[in-house]
Amino acid sequence: MKRIAVMKQILFYILIFIAVEVSAQSDYYIIDTTGIGIANLDDNDKHLLDSILPLANKAANDSLLIEYVAHLAENCWDEKLWPKYNRKLIEIADRNLIDGYSEHFFSYKASAINNIGFLFDSQGKTVLAIENYKAAMDLFENTNDKIGLSSTLNNLGKAYYNIGDVEKALNYNLRALKIREDIGDEERTIVVNNNIATIYQQQGEDSIAEFYYRKALKSSLKYNNKHVQAIAHQQIGKLFFQKQEFDSAIVYYDISYQLRKEIGFKAGMAESLQSIGELYAKNYQEDKALSVFMESLKISEDADYLDGKIASKVGISPLLMEKGETQKALKLAESAHQDALKLGFPESIRNTSNLLSEVYEKLGMFEQALKMNGLSYEMRDSIVNMDNQKSVYKQQLDYAFQQKEQELILEEEKRKIITEQEKEKKNLIIIFISIGLIGLIVFILFLYNRFLIIKKQKKLIEEQKNVVDEQRLALVDINSELSTKNEMITDSIYYAKKIQKAILPSEEPFKAFFQDVFIFYQPKDIVSGDFYWGYKTDKEILFTVADCTGHGVPGAFMSLIGTNILDKIVGELNIIRPDLILEQLSKELYNRLQSEGEEEVKDGMDLVMCSINLETKQLQLAGAYNPMYLVRDNELVQFKTDRYQLGNPDHLATKKISLQTYDLQTGDLLYLFSDGYPDQKGGSEGKKYFYGPFRELLTKISELSLAEQKIQLEAELKRWKGDREQLDDILIMGIKI
Repeated sequence: MKRIAVMKQILFYILIFIAVEVSAQSDYYIIDTTGIGIANLDDNDKHLLDSILPLANKAANDSLLIEYVAHLAENCWDEKLWPKYNRKLIEIADRNLIDGYSEHFFSYKASAINNIGFLFDSQGKTVLAIENYKAAMDLFENTNDKIGLSSTLNNLGKAYYNIGDVEKALNYNLRALKIREDIGDEERTIVVNNNIATIYQQQGEDSIAEFYYRKALKSSLKYNNKHVQAIAHQQIGKLFFQKQEFDSAIVYYDISYQLRKEIGFKAGMAESLQSIGELYAKNYQEDKALSVFMESLKISEDADYLDGKIASKVGISPLLMEKGETQKALKLAESAHQDALKLGFPESIRNTSNLLSEVYEKLGMFEQALKMNGLSYEMRDSIVNMDNQKSVYKQQLDYAFQQKEQELILEEEKRKIITEQEKEKKNLIIIFISIGLIGLIVFILFLYNRFLIIKKQKKLIEEQKNVVDEQRLALVDINSELSTKNEMITDSIYYAKKIQKAILPSEEPFKAFFQDVFIFYQPKDIVSGDFYWGYKTDKEILFTVADCTGHGVPGAFMSLIGTNILDKIVGELNIIRPDLILEQLSKELYNRLQSEGEEEVKDGMDLVMCSINLETKQLQLAGAYNPMYLVRDNELVQFKTDRYQLGNPDHLATKKISLQTYDLQTGDLLYLFSDGYPDQKGGSEGKKYFYGPFRELLTKISELSLAEQKIQLEAELKRWKGDREQLDDILIMGIKI
């Protein structure tokens, strides 16, 4: 009895010690750390806790404490750790709001509620996520916290996108983008551009999607935002995957995975692995694909990432079917479908119902397969048009049923035909065997005769073969030499492209001169005969767009000569009036391209040269063949130029280039261009685009930002050209005064 009493006392003291230890640990970490496993945190989170917690525990008041807790809530990546710091953030804010403290506690509370919404979003609890996002949005609006508001609008857009409401998704993302552009917050436009790209990608607008992804990637590299870098690499990889450029896709997927692994974002690691697995499966590397999908599933389960578990199971099940492990495949497919129903995303339900339909069909469970096929159509309609969901689903279900019924009828007819063919085949075999025996005897006699002839010809063939081998070896040497020279020429042209690119200015100097500018530059070949040029003096800005004779290498040489001469005329000779610049350019071209006693060279260039006085905003322009357009208040004014061939000695002697002036206003749009865009053939009849539709297009898009105008010009060219070859170099410069 005494021994039992002693043991009870020891146990009592042990429990007190454990309770004190747990309490002390919770006091140090500020939160209840039960179930987190502090020792198993990754190095980034451990370092963060070690640097912030000592400061937090010394905080003199809640105003300081809440800043430290907010830092932990925003920068921890462990899925069990950061939600608890966010709830602690709400607790601190609430007790200070009750006591009437300053409004900045509202912003901290709103941020925490927004983060809790993100937690629900990652768990597939979209309804709860949206409720939290909207509550955070109200708080941010009340405190006029535009940065926090834009972040929450961005999250709302993502949540609505996940449930298939594309209209609301795009609306919230565009609102977020406008706020961040208005306040000049380039860093926080990164995520919004990324989300807008995802929406455009879902709608099949891959070129616009890639534009926004690369825009997000560029900014994320600038601000070292590894989270968005990973997302952008992941989605650009998917675009390459869709175009079946698998080597490029795997590079982007791997970069995305490594970035997410570096920051400890397990849900993102799972997503990247799913894409890699899908690529391996597409390339018939089933074992690699299965291994990668299994790793993705384990990470998704550890992180309680429901969407990731679904995608991993959807990837594994077909591979198991291929290996003959049908029951395992069925179990995984059904488990994925139940997870998708729990998640509630139409896209996930459609994917799992498609998978189950295929598995059921392979197992001969046609009724269940047809049911899943119908659900797949229903989910597809939910994504495309929720209003027409029922009628479209019924039509597609009927069609699927009719297709299956037709397949069974065709199979039966095919069996009958095969049976008849087998009977006919047996009769033909008997006939052919009989004919074959007779033919064999004749053939043996024929072979003996041929043997005698072949024996005589063999020697002649051997001699001819030796001659042919010698010629073949000679051709191989010639072909190798030609291939080497071709590579050298191609390398030289690519090096010329680098030189030309280095000579041409970027858009950035022009942006320093004007309110806004775009340059749409699309060479036909590796190098281009079109070029643009700019120069700034104390009082004027000079700029031009030129179209040299031809394209490719000859045109590129002319463009190098043109830029060199213009630099000399303005920079050394100090000639700044456009008409005088072109007359001097014509003289220089003639002198450089003609040699005494040689045939006259006809090469030249068409261009329009502009000069704007920075003080008076007066435009001076002169040109040779190329016009210039001005759009003001949605009305287009065309400035025609002289029919003057630069470098032509007859024109040098007899013609003068005219000078035009025009007073500009703020908001005026100037367009300089070569003839490549209007002359491009396309459409159903293969006709040129022509200048009339080109002017209408510029007028139509003039109210958009110049960045959007460039996108519209690219999209219209792609639509018009279709699969046809690009005929000429294309260059368009748009400037807003």
